Amino acid sequence: MKILAMRKLVTFVLCLQVAFGTAAVASDSSPSLQGTWVGTIGSAKVRFCITADDEFSSYYYEKYQKKISIAVDSKTLQINELTGKSFSKEEDEVTAHMKLKRQNDQLTGTWINNARRLNIRLTKQKNNSQSGSTTEIRETFEMFGCDEVFYEPIVTRFLTTRKFKKGLKEYPRDILKVSADQTDADIGYDPTYLKFIYPMLRSAVVNSYELSIRDYEFWTSMHVEYESAEYLSMSEYGRGWGGGAHPGSYINGFLFRKDSRLLDVGSLLTVDALESSEEILTLFLKEFGELALDCEINISELSVRVHAPTKNGLSFAPNGRNGLGDCSLPQTIPWSEIQPYLSNTGLRVMRDFIR
Repeated sequence: MKILAMRKLVTFVLCLQVAFGTAAVASDSSPSLQGTWVGTIGSAKVRFCITADDEFSSYYYEKYQKKISIAVDSKTLQINELTGKSFSKEEDEVTAHMKLKRQNDQLTGTWINNARRLNIRLTKQKNNSQSGSTTEIRETFEMFGCDEVFYEPIVTRFLTTRKFKKGLKEYPRDILKVSADQTDADIGYDPTYLKFIYPMLRSAVVNSYELSIRDYEFWTSMHVEYESAEYLSMSEYGRGWGGGAHPGSYINGFLFRKDSRLLDVGSLLTVDALESSEEILTLFLKEFGELALDCEINISELSVRVHAPTKNGLSFAPNGRNGLGDCSLPQTIPWSEIQPYLSNTGLRVMRDFIR
């Protein structure tokens, strides 16, 4: 389920290539300032995200949703608005100043540039939403340092402007596509599965929003691998590119009961099978075939994880990233061959899928 490997890569590249900074303001934000602040500059609605190390501190106007880089001095309560064109904050050009006073969870003051002076009022937000309860979406928000509420207008606009896809019957059923270019009117999702994919959809929109402003290539799509009377097996395919010869690819599997409960796909195997997987690796390489040679796989370092149950068997994906897409593709081990390694839960899922 996790996509930590890809997110760690993105985080590393962002640290190298992010183009935000200022010369006049210290870079460490007070923990008490860290978080999401919502309010107004003049009469315009704004949302601020102040991160722990100030690396990703930013704000945007809800009407335009274009992210603006800022640098925060927690001691003087001064915020500098930046162009975001310089590699480092220390060298970036300041376009406006915000001088603030704080009372409890309220910030008030003045936004000033060369032409205008506007009142600013901000209130610190508490993240009480339950829609970000899954591990995946928490990791996405923590990577950029912003609370879920910071992205609410962005996700809401996405959900209300995308085209629905209906009447799709072929498998894998394409549920969702999100790319770094959210202006594409054809990007949409199948609302039939919205209750299952909602947290992952939010995570994808946040990734898309954050990476697109840094000229990153990013896309993700979700497919139904198989749908049975009791279970829904899904896959997420993603790719992010911030330079280099090849993009980083990732594949995640999700298994839902029709009561909307997300199951751990790893629980389909016994503990012994998970701890000692040489036999499973042998079955995996058998399905991988000659492609293993083309991908130059080091068998001694290869490990795999459960990807998703399908009608024909249980699919496994190699751990780690690979810029060559075919080398990251899951391989399906037939139910008849993987059955000895299935847990009781796995056996119930198998019977439901082959029924």
